[in-house]
Amino acid sequence: MAAIAEARLGSALVHDDSRRGQCVKRRTEPAAISVYLGDHWLIYSGSSGDFDYSEQVSPGLVLGSQTAPVEVTDDRARCITAECLLHAAGQWSSAVCAGVVVVYLDPLGPCGNAIQHCVAGGIQAWDPGADLTWVTAAPGALWLGAASPSSVRGWVQSLSQRLAADLPRPSPVVQRLRRAADVLAREEIGRLHVASLAADVGWSAEHLRKEFRRVAGVTMSRYQLWRRMLRMVASACEQHGRGERVDAEAMILDAGFYDVPHGGRAIRRHFGITSSDAAAPRVHFIDCR
Repeated sequence: MAAIAEARLGSALVHDDSRRGQCVKRRTEPAAISVYLGDHWLIYSGSSGDFDYSEQVSPGLVLGSQTAPVEVTDDRARCITAECLLHAAGQWSSAVCAGVVVVYLDPLGPCGNAIQHCVAGGIQAWDPGADLTWVTAAPGALWLGAASPSSVRGWVQSLSQRLAADLPRPSPVVQRLRRAADVLAREEIGRLHVASLAADVGWSAEHLRKEFRRVAGVTMSRYQLWRRMLRMVASACEQHGRGERVDAEAMILDAGFYDVPHGGRAIRRHFGITSSDAAAPRVHFIDCR
């Protein structure tokens, strides 16, 4: 595991669960849920309730509150309790919390990429600093969808600056891979055209696959899934902005999934909920782009 400056490590309680490999947790439905969309980030916030066992779709942070830290259990049944956790993409986990904010970051973005390599594909406590406690001190505005897009953008920018100061710099290869990632993000339904992507960056298809996995910490198909998730939330934001009830089938197909069951399985795998849960009236979608 890559080292983080000792002063920046968050306080955490870590213990092994005797029910190794089960990762079973309590399940309650959040009273209020809001989802915020940025250019290359996504925020889920819920006033109560727990996360079912699921696979993290991108690198990010899991935040509880100052009075109610979040308890996360990974796929090795190791439980970590802290106010703020760094969470790698591809890591399976469940969470128990009185209220939670999850910040999802682009695997090829400077902060998302740094998190992925810093925690070596796992989960680790992190101290965001006293000047970034707006969310954990008074998360109610986020939960209820009352936080303005500009205030959320400002907080994410401050958070990104703190992460950039604390974590190792991304590999220079990231810039090269972003060219392929931009093309990948525009791919519609169908198989990945790896050979043409590789030609764009001057590599062989096999080398591109290996470098993408090594640098981004996720496969190319998994990165494409992350970008489809962003498009899915964008569709929900557009429907919500028009005053319409969010249609689960429309947001899945708008995102470029093969069909509704395909998108539904992806939502269940990465967010631990059904597509109908994601489109429920109690979920508020806010576009911060």
